[in-house]
Amino acid sequence: MKLILIYRILGCAAVLIFSILLDQAILFRTDVGVGIDGYYYILQVRTFLAHGSFYFPNHSPLILYLFSFLSLILGDPVSAIKAGACLLHALLCFGIFSFLVSVTRSFWVGWGSWLIAAFSGLHFYLIGEFLDQLGSLVFLIWMLFAVSRFCQTRSKYYLLLSAILFTGAIFSHRSAVFLTALLLFTGVCAYFFTAKNFARKIFALVVFLAAFIFPLLAASQPFYPLPDFLLAELSFYPKLPNPATLAENTMLAVVFLGTAALLIIKPYRSERNRTILSLLTGVFFSLLTAFNPFLQHSKGFLNITGRLDGLAYLTAALTAPLLIFLYWEKARAIGVILIAVLIPALAWSFSRPLPPALTTEYLNSRRGLIEQLNEEKKNLCSRPLIVAAHGEQFLVTAVTGAPSQQEFPEAARPYECVYWLLKDPVDYEDPKIKDTEYILLDDENFRSRFGSGSSDEAKRWLYLNPGLRKILKK
Repeated sequence: MKLILIYRILGCAAVLIFSILLDQAILFRTDVGVGIDGYYYILQVRTFLAHGSFYFPNHSPLILYLFSFLSLILGDPVSAIKAGACLLHALLCFGIFSFLVSVTRSFWVGWGSWLIAAFSGLHFYLIGEFLDQLGSLVFLIWMLFAVSRFCQTRSKYYLLLSAILFTGAIFSHRSAVFLTALLLFTGVCAYFFTAKNFARKIFALVVFLAAFIFPLLAASQPFYPLPDFLLAELSFYPKLPNPATLAENTMLAVVFLGTAALLIIKPYRSERNRTILSLLTGVFFSLLTAFNPFLQHSKGFLNITGRLDGLAYLTAALTAPLLIFLYWEKARAIGVILIAVLIPALAWSFSRPLPPALTTEYLNSRRGLIEQLNEEKKNLCSRPLIVAAHGEQFLVTAVTGAPSQQEFPEAARPYECVYWLLKDPVDYEDPKIKDTEYILLDDENFRSRFGSGSSDEAKRWLYLNPGLRKILKK
């Protein structure tokens, strides 16, 4: 027994160490902030440490407090945020491990889930772009662990702990409310679907199918006009899943097929109801999000649906080991087949290209922009405003101290002058050269050069700066 325990500890330590080293190798290979919105967090932390308040008002600041604390220890907000991202994802993976061990009493199920969560290529989006959401997910997965322990022990302390963790999730990112509601809904559907009463099974199936097509019904109903931001998440016509999550969706598709067969042949002991319930909850959750054809999956990870698609690797980590565990008891050959299929899918996910905002090319571009802004900030007027693209406006303010936004101000006051930060071709003469550089122009100079927008220079500006056309139409 002691030898087995040592092997298990070494197995956990190996996954933990290699996953953290991997994340550090990606995030710390440069001293520039990573991610499109990376300098949002840097700006928030710097302002909080200097003035005791955030530059941008934030109603879910818990993760920013964590980054600020780490910044005091490390002495650098950039390093603190990167270290915090590595720490948070390690806690998320360990939370998944602990939850599945609690449900199944099997170390290997938890270890397999940790492996999927830690080495899926999709997790780089979470640690590089969506840090508030990452922190919220850490609290939510540990909340699931506390709920699982409460169901097993009926201890009021676990119930209190789950309430505290849920509060932490909300104060990290407000999406925790929606995700918890969705988990509760899919959990209730799974509970009724696993009931012995046939009428309850039919009821659960009907309710779930209604929720599945709800986006279509909401988008097509003529009675209440939906807000534009919500309508943009829905689709009148079936859409394919997000192509950026193809490897994880492959794993989930295997889980769906295996679960359907599982419910028919039932190769598991009858007392595995808690495991079946957890598996079906994950399957229903994926069908309502990543595999729902009536949601807009074509916008990458920028919209709400995209954020849900980005959770596909966590759902795979939670469901695939459970499915293998259930088959392993009485149909081990099927379990072996599932492992043989899932390992290449995980390798495929791990080998995918990094997110664009974590690539060396992007980070070098950011470094060049920082050096350029440091040179040009001394030439700015005393009360400037700089119009910049999404993500770049945070970097502009962090470097120059000048306010920056994505749109041209409706009124010139209280600004003395307005500047435009634009991507510009390095070589106008050779169209084969796709390299770009940043230029900073005052508003008068920009409008005189842009003219009516018909010149070659103006057309290239519109092509290289997609948000420019929308700004100038207003």
